[in-house]
Amino acid sequence: MKTILVRTKRWVGIIAVLLFFAVSSVISAQSVEYTRESVVSSVGSRIITAGEFISRYEEFLFQTGAQDKFPGRLSYLNNMINELLLYYYDNNDEIFKDPNYQKELAWKKKQVVLAYLKDQEVYAKMKVSDEEARKTFLRMNQKIAVRHLYAKTKKEADELYQLLQVGVSFDSLAGQTFSDTTLANNGGFLGYVSWGDLDPAFEDAAFSLKIGEISKPVKTSNGYSIIRVDDIVTNPLLTENEYLNQKKQIIRAIKINNKQRAEDKYVNGVVDYKKIKFDSACVKKLYDDFFSSGLNLKEIRNEAASAGNCLTYGKENYSYTVLYNKIHSLPNFQFKKITGVKKFTAVLKGFVLQDKLLEIAREKGYDTLAVVKKKFQKMKMNLFMQFKSIEILRGSAAPDSLVKSYYDEHKDFFTAHDSINVQEIIIPTKELADSLLQRAKRGEDFGKLAAAYSIRKETAINNGVVGFVSSSKFINFEKIFIESRKNDLIGPIEFANSWGLFKILEVKRGYALPFAEVKEDAALMAKHAYQRKFIEAYTNGLKRFADVKINKKLLGSLKVQSLSK
Repeated sequence: MKTILVRTKRWVGIIAVLLFFAVSSVISAQSVEYTRESVVSSVGSRIITAGEFISRYEEFLFQTGAQDKFPGRLSYLNNMINELLLYYYDNNDEIFKDPNYQKELAWKKKQVVLAYLKDQEVYAKMKVSDEEARKTFLRMNQKIAVRHLYAKTKKEADELYQLLQVGVSFDSLAGQTFSDTTLANNGGFLGYVSWGDLDPAFEDAAFSLKIGEISKPVKTSNGYSIIRVDDIVTNPLLTENEYLNQKKQIIRAIKINNKQRAEDKYVNGVVDYKKIKFDSACVKKLYDDFFSSGLNLKEIRNEAASAGNCLTYGKENYSYTVLYNKIHSLPNFQFKKITGVKKFTAVLKGFVLQDKLLEIAREKGYDTLAVVKKKFQKMKMNLFMQFKSIEILRGSAAPDSLVKSYYDEHKDFFTAHDSINVQEIIIPTKELADSLLQRAKRGEDFGKLAAAYSIRKETAINNGVVGFVSSSKFINFEKIFIESRKNDLIGPIEFANSWGLFKILEVKRGYALPFAEVKEDAALMAKHAYQRKFIEAYTNGLKRFADVKINKKLLGSLKVQSLSK
């Protein structure tokens, strides 16, 4: 269960990002005076100002950790130029009329407003004491040797804790607790870890312990852990001056780290989910109509008239029609998450929460602020570029020479995989599996045994014959199956609380598919692989409609906050 605890090195990343603004670089040898309104580039009647470029370029460096060099500035500016060419100097009617584009655009507009609301109502109001900042500074400069015992439930965790209290060793309990052999054999030892490596709740408890101390059960995002610290190593060169120099960044890092929990608390205070009441018949009808009937507009109106309100929250009613329209407005990536009635009702609750948050944001005027509109415009351009890139690739013809070159360099992508035709017997216990194996070895007909005993009915009715399947289906046992010969017996193999016996009928080794057979797929993959080249070629064709100018001296003179020196 080691992996349940690991998270990204959040603190290391956050501090690195916050220290990002420590160095300001100017690349040009000859400095040029400028303001944020100075024009770095013009694209026909459109312009890119110094302020616009710096803001976006710094964010790019911030997110990628790339070094600030003039070729990088020029490349990024060219990307911004391409955006203007594609958006304002090409025909984009199909994209702008695309219902999926319109849905995602409306969704992103709401998300920008909600994100700003949370920033103002949560992040901006968070307080960090000097004591907490000093404690975090110390923890950031420590490594601890830690071990743990894992339990799915509080009851199991309490039982483990009681056993520890009466003298049962960590090593002994770890051997009984973990299915992971490493943790089972090493007493649940996770090694030396740093602040930011683990689940936040686990981490808070672990870094609060002294050497040899054992925690009570700690609830984490995946269950419960009992933690013991074996060693603590602290950087011996910490100074007060170093703490004071980093204090602002540490406070910001703490706020970022605590932001999600604070947001969850804020959101849970906005809506009392106990007050949401469903009309189960209406909800079921709505679900069935939406996902299985494909009703037309007239039928929807008829259904709505008879369905009434599907959901109420206090004095607010959500009718069949209102909820139908809300579901219909979901972008595809959200809609695909609705995989059953349970998730469907969760989405309906989400509509109530979203409406309440947007109501608060509008009352405070957040949706009309210039900073929110600016963020939305950026997201709008990013969304447009996603759709436009797909449109360009679909309409571009990849030269045969490029497609053939891509095919030759990536033949692994165009290979028929090893496949195996087997008979199988799936049974519930190892004892029965061992017994059937011996009977098969003594010459009993494998197919008749499969028909009589296999619990997988779809193959049992065919005497256990599976048909040709990719060898990758057998995961950890793939090599055994591929290297077997006709009529070999394999098993028993344990999987999914069952046991399997297999008889090899035929093995087909993989082979490279001929170019002519996969040319269409290779062309599509090549276009995606060389996407930037295709888009660059396409935008170059648009430059005949707009005169493009770049002030390279100004571009090199811009003061950019960066990690590069």
